[in-house]
Amino acid sequence: MADSWLNLSVAASSVRYLSWYLLMLLLVMFSCTLLLNWPAIAETSWPVMLTLVLQVSLTIFSFMLLIKAGAVNNAAYLAIMSVSVFLITAFLYLTGGHTNPLISILLISLAICATALSWQPTAIVAVLVLVCYSFLTQFYKPLTLAPHSHHFMQLHLLGMWGTFGISVALIIGLVLPMALALRSQQRLLSQQREKMLRDETLVSIATFATGSAHKLGTPLSTLSVLVEDMLELQLSSERRQQDLKLMAQQIDVCKSILRNMMTKADDIRASKPIKVKVGELLRDLKEQFNLLHPARSLKYTLADPAAVINADATLIQALLNIIDNAVKHADSDPEINVMSEGDFVVFRIEDTGPGVPNELLDQMGQPFVESTKEGFGLGLFLSHSTIERLNGVLKIAQHKHGTVIEIQLPLSRDSTSD
Repeated sequence: MADSWLNLSVAASSVRYLSWYLLMLLLVMFSCTLLLNWPAIAETSWPVMLTLVLQVSLTIFSFMLLIKAGAVNNAAYLAIMSVSVFLITAFLYLTGGHTNPLISILLISLAICATALSWQPTAIVAVLVLVCYSFLTQFYKPLTLAPHSHHFMQLHLLGMWGTFGISVALIIGLVLPMALALRSQQRLLSQQREKMLRDETLVSIATFATGSAHKLGTPLSTLSVLVEDMLELQLSSERRQQDLKLMAQQIDVCKSILRNMMTKADDIRASKPIKVKVGELLRDLKEQFNLLHPARSLKYTLADPAAVINADATLIQALLNIIDNAVKHADSDPEINVMSEGDFVVFRIEDTGPGVPNELLDQMGQPFVESTKEGFGLGLFLSHSTIERLNGVLKIAQHKHGTVIEIQLPLSRDSTSD
C-alpha cells in the first residue's frame, strides 16, 4: 500500500518528547516576544500574539493526545510537527525573518522527526523546513528599531548565543533521550528475536526427534516379533537363518536412522545450509505433517522434483508452522502447489478458512499480533525469520475462498549439476 507508512505507530515516548518540545518552543517564543517589547524595539503586534495563542493550543492538544491515545501514527505525528513548523515560521516572519537568531531552531524539528519517524515523514519535514527557511530569507517584516538602536547588535548577538544554547539543551534533553530509548528498544527486539529463533530451533529438534522415533518404531517392532518367534517357536535352521538376516537388516536400518539423527542434529545446532531437492523436501514435509495430524492428509503438486534449493534443518518446521495454521482455520486438507519461477522455487499454500482481516495483513510476520484468536502471529514470525534467513520471501494475501501464503526460495546456483 502506498500510504502504509502513514499508519505506522509512533512510540508513546516519542509523542511525549514531541509534547515537551512544543512546550519548550512555546517558552522560547514567549521569551523572544518579551525581548521584542524591550524599550529599544517597537511593541509587538497582535499577529505575533496570535501565533503564541495558536502555539499554546497546539501544545495543549499534543498533551491531550498523549494522555488519551498514548501512541499515534506517523500521519498524526507529521501533522502536528508540520503545524508547529508553520507556526514558528509565521512567528519568525513577523519578527525579523532570517535576522532573528531563533531561526536555527527549525533544525530541532527535523532532528526530532529523524529520531522518531521513518524516512518518508522525515523527508517531508526536511523539505518543509528548507522551504520555510528559504522563504524567511526573502520575505519577512524587519524589526523596527527604536532610538536606542545601538543596543540592537548586542541584543542580536545575545539572541544568537541564547538560541544556540537552547538548541543544545533541546538536543540533549529531548533528541538524545529519544535516540537512547530507540536504541534500547532495538536491543530488546534483537534479544527477543534471538530467543525466538532459539526456541524455533528447539521445536525443530523436537519435531525431528518425533519423526525419527516414529521411523525407529517400525524396525524395532519387527525385531521384537522376530525375537519372540525365536524364543517361543521351534524354528528350523533355515528359518532361523532367515530371521537372523532380517534382524540384521532391521538393525542396519536403526543404525542408519540414528546416524541421520546425529547428522541433522549437528546441522540444526550449527545452522548449516544444505542442498535439498524439492521432491525430497516435500516427502519429508508430508511425513512430518502426518505425524502431527494423522487424521488429515497433505496434498501437493510439484512441477520439478529435481529442483535444488539451499535449506537448513529449520525449513521444514517453518513450513509446518504455516501449514498448521491452514489446518486450524480450514476444514479441508491443506494443499501446496510448487512451481519454478525464474531463479526461485515458489511454494503456494491455500486454505479455505475465514481468511485474515485486512487490518491485520500488514502485521503478519511480526512477533506479536493483536486480535488473532488462535495466536498464530508468533508461528508466522518464526517462519518468516527462517525463510528470510534463507534469502527467501514470505507473502500473505487474501482470495475469495480464504488465505494464500506464497513462499519464494532461491534455487541453488549449482542445482543443475546435482
